[in-house]
Amino acid sequence: MQAHPELELRCLQGFTMRQWQALQPKMRSGLNLVAVDNLNQIWVAGQNADLEKLTAGLVKDKLAKVKMQDLAYGIYSEFMLPVVEQFAPYLEKVDFKNLQIPVLSNINGRALKTGRIVKKELTAQLLQPLNWPKVAQGLSDCDVIVEVGPGRALMQSLQMLYPQKLVLELNYESDIFLIKEAMGLILQDQTHENQ
Repeated sequence: MQAHPELELRCLQGFTMRQWQALQPKMRSGLNLVAVDNLNQIWVAGQNADLEKLTAGLVKDKLAKVKMQDLAYGIYSEFMLPVVEQFAPYLEKVDFKNLQIPVLSNINGRALKTGRIVKKELTAQLLQPLNWPKVAQGLSDCDVIVEVGPGRALMQSLQMLYPQKLVLELNYESDIFLIKEAMGLILQDQTHENQ
């Protein structure tokens, strides 16, 4: 990242959001929570020296396993403020329409429907941690979930969370055919049930 080339990202496995919050008063600033993957895994970004100090203590005390991560995963926090500032003039020019199909907030999992809210949330989600458990909860009312790639890590966790739901992936062009086929079968079943 241009604005913060010295930033690094770490995944803290086995470390909870509650533990992170309890640690906050004891920590120097400069480290930011950027994502909550599940109830026992969070992602933290910051300067290398600050991250090393934090993670060395967590590993020593056997509170977390630590994995280095590529910044491409995302640094959803105040570290993104320079990006948001550069993005803002362009965003102002876009007329966001109300949505026919809601999109879920990465912050709280709520369904966003109005153009005004989507526009506001687009900026907010760059500055606040991604909260995967909340997003997953937001999918509870869906009958079919399609994960648009790359990869299938989210698909697998959704299948475990919602074994009764149809969870599909879209990683390759050929997946479109499989999704159409699955949706066609669902529509046929619904038609037969309504007769």
